[in-house]
Amino acid sequence: MTGASEEAVGLRLTSRPHLLASTSKYLGVTVPSLLIRNVDAALHARLKERAAAHNRSLEEEARELLRTSVARQAGARENIVDVARRLFGPRHGVELDIPPRGRAPKSTPPDFSNPEYDQ
Repeated sequence: MTGASEEAVGLRLTSRPHLLASTSKYLGVTVPSLLIRNVDAALHARLKERAAAHNRSLEEEARELLRTSVARQAGARENIVDVARRLFGPRHGVELDIPPRGRAPKSTPPDFSNPEYDQ
């Protein structure tokens, strides 16, 4: 690949045993470039299938996978309270009428003081 198309490449996958990072100019902006060599053929095929399913080029699919993976790792880990709020917070669930505390019950509780209950 040469010329403008090579400058537009951000990630190139080949079957050589090295990893190369460099920068190139694309539309007057310097963008980093990454060359990954020695990619397993099965992994390459799966990546191509995934790219086709998402209507993306192989390079754009690889960039998106790298983006999401790094973003996921960079985000703070949620603790149990954050997970509960996200899953069951104010936007989820129903409003319940909870009676105020200290109010007497509407009915009298059962009386189990009769000797017949002692058995």
